[in-house]
Amino acid sequence: MADLSFQASTKDLFAFFQFVWHGSNLPWEGSVEKLLHLAAVKNGFSSVLTSWSLDNLILLQQWILAKIHGGSYSLCSLCVSLSGYIFLGADRISANQSLSGDHTIVSAGGVFALGFFKPGKSSNYYVGMWYKKVSRQTTVWVANREKPVTDKYSSELRISLGNLVLFDGSKIPVWSTNLSTAASNSMEAVLLDEGNLVLRDGSSSSEPLWQSFDHPTDTWLPGVKIRLNKVTGEYTRLVSWKNIEDPAPGPFSLQLDLNETSQFIALFNMSRQYWKSGRWNGELFDVDPEMGMNI
Repeated sequence: MADLSFQASTKDLFAFFQFVWHGSNLPWEGSVEKLLHLAAVKNGFSSVLTSWSLDNLILLQQWILAKIHGGSYSLCSLCVSLSGYIFLGADRISANQSLSGDHTIVSAGGVFALGFFKPGKSSNYYVGMWYKKVSRQTTVWVANREKPVTDKYSSELRISLGNLVLFDGSKIPVWSTNLSTAASNSMEAVLLDEGNLVLRDGSSSSEPLWQSFDHPTDTWLPGVKIRLNKVTGEYTRLVSWKNIEDPAPGPFSLQLDLNETSQFIALFNMSRQYWKSGRWNGELFDVDPEMGMNI
């Protein structure tokens, strides 16, 4: 392969930054660190590291410094090194990409973000979804709620063998969509503005192979259906966190009543009922009519 190194002027480098940060109007002055910081602030990020790994930033800095000082650094090696990572504004994980560290994907309209997070003072990390535009992080869905990872930089979320899989630092799978579908190079996981993470095969159909709406955690988002599969006996239910720093399943749950599927019940430890909505009459619940106004 031919070396794609080239001699770039500061004007060329500025154009490159404009491309990377989608048209940022930044002065080409000062150190590389200052320029990276300005680019981050210009785009509303406290640090570029919210979307770029430290290794990639170092590589980018080396490339820019080589150009500034007249060196010859391969742009090809830069592009190859960055090709498997998620860039600013991405709303999906494609078959050749992975999500790790401080990287996130953001729904097309900027409503939801998905990435690694650490609840409270916990030392564990989880892959979760939260409101992008709410200042206080409000998590609405967690993938690996029962199996946290300890290092978000060595762990990665990627498509593997037809599934979206979270691997820990030892490359052991700790969470998966658990499908039996055949692997495809066109598979992608897309975060939608409704708060639904969907896994689909982009080449054949837009119908999701898997979606987070079928696997809610503790939050009832519009579009999520709390239901009971009478054939398999499997519930789609909401289950509380164990505590504020541990999203593992807690003692409280909300589900359909097995004996009266037109009403919801709340359970303690999946056994003792402590609340019910009453029957749904098409407009309201007869025990808790106010609940029907928002359904």
